[in-house]
This record gives sequence, C-alpha cells and structure tokens, in this order.
Amino acid sequence: MEEFRRATGYEDLAYSIMGQEPELAMLRAENVKVICVVSDAAEKDRNGLKVYAKTEKIPPKYKLLTDADVMITIYENNIMFFF
Repeated sequence: MEEFRRATGYEDLAYSIMGQEPELAMLRAENVKVICVVSDAAEKDRNGLKVYAKTEKIPPKYKLLTDADVMITIYENNIMFFF
C-alpha cells in the first residue's frame, strides 16, 4: 500500500524556485500555495518510464482540508539516486 508523508523541505525548495524563475512569475503574482508530499511508490508512466514527480491542482472539495492550490507528489523510490 502506497504511503505518503508531507515534505516541507521540498515545499521550501518549490517556493525558492518560484521566486527565482521568470517563467513562474504568474504563480508568484497569483500567490499560489504549494504542498509537497513524498510517496514510497515507484511510479511509472504508460511507457514504463519512471515518474519523478506529479503536479496536481487541488480540487475544490479538498480545499476544506488544506489551503494549498497545488500538490506536488514526489516519488521517493525514483529519485533516491539523485542525491
């Protein structure tokens, strides 16, 4: 069973990148809130390639649980050799 945990370190990194990259100026202007979670799954796409992360807009029905606008899911098993 896939398990998730919140990853505030990745959230800090996401906000840092949003602050530096001109391509993300719209996200800064809209004050987009990001939440990052780490999954212990080894996700693959339909071609069998590793998925390192997914970005999803948080649906309105889940806004009751979080004030975030976007969730980034990081697949830990697929990035463990990055470090």
